[in-house]
Amino acid sequence: MVRVARRLTLSVDMQRTGRGREFWFLFFVNLVAVRLGLGRVAIEESKRAAAAKFSMTTMASATDDPLVAMAAARAEGLVGSARTYLFDSVGAVWEGVQAGEHGSDEWTRFRVANTHAFHAVKEAVNGPYEALGTTGGYRTSPLDRLYRDVTTTVQLILTQPKSFVAGGGALLAARPEAPGF
Repeated sequence: MVRVARRLTLSVDMQRTGRGREFWFLFFVNLVAVRLGLGRVAIEESKRAAAAKFSMTTMASATDDPLVAMAAARAEGLVGSARTYLFDSVGAVWEGVQAGEHGSDEWTRFRVANTHAFHAVKEAVNGPYEALGTTGGYRTSPLDRLYRDVTTTVQLILTQPKSFVAGGGALLAARPEAPGF
């Protein structure tokens, strides 16, 4: 998170001239960064839950369950790749901000990366939640809270699945139907 904060700090000159104010959308980096953090928490919590869970029929640890292992690997890949894609798109937009340019391609990629990150985190939380069975379904389970939180956040107006439709339209040079593309 520190890397993002350093890369996106407005210089005094940019604050004085007003350049960068039109890029208010960088606020959304904060929102998605929190969701990426929730994805990381879900990965760590699923490791803890898997180590503590044993099958009632075989007495084998959940860490030996191939579905749990697959869910953990997918979650790691989803969160890591979403984070990298988001940082790359933010970096491209920020370079344009510093140069005084506003490229619509970079803006579109940022919006797509933002939406993708929200959905990748939802999938990253859902995988271990399902693979661990009822372990995640208890109200006392951190996985239950994470599952509810990330499922709710993909319903925000800027992260709904229809954001992918607008982003795809903008990438294909069609007239986007959603604001911000």
